[in-house]
Parts: sequence; C-alpha cells; structure tokens
Amino acid sequence: MHDEQAGRQISVLLERYTVGSVLHLLADRCRLGAEDARRSGDVVAYQNLKSVEHTLFVVGIGIDAANPSAQ
Repeated sequence: MHDEQAGRQISVLLERYTVGSVLHLLADRCRLGAEDARRSGDVVAYQNLKSVEHTLFVVGIGIDAANPSAQ
C-alpha cells in the first residue's frame, strides 16, 4: 500500500469515526501488543507499548474535545 491508498482508506474511516476514536482503536492495538509482550516476558516492549496506548487514548480524547463539531 502506498500513502495515497492509505489516505483514501483513512478518509473512508473518518466518515464513520472521529479522529479521537481512530486513535482509541490504535491504542487498543497497542494494548494487545503489550499483552503479547508481557506474555513473552519482554518487559521493555510491554512498558513502551503501554505508554503508547495511554498516550494515544489521552490525545484522542483531547482531539475530540478540541473539535467537537467533527463528531
């Protein structure tokens, strides 16, 4: 996939979800990755992925709060 295709897919996604919701979906994927890392004993990857998960979630809330008309 190239950037133009990805951009089109994101545009379609944003017709149904807010930007914050998309970030929350990405946060969920990071949570799943963190759980995999924890199960495999990779403490550093677990901690990093949990930090990314939390950041994406909070930023998603902030973006939706700053742009409520996009909801």
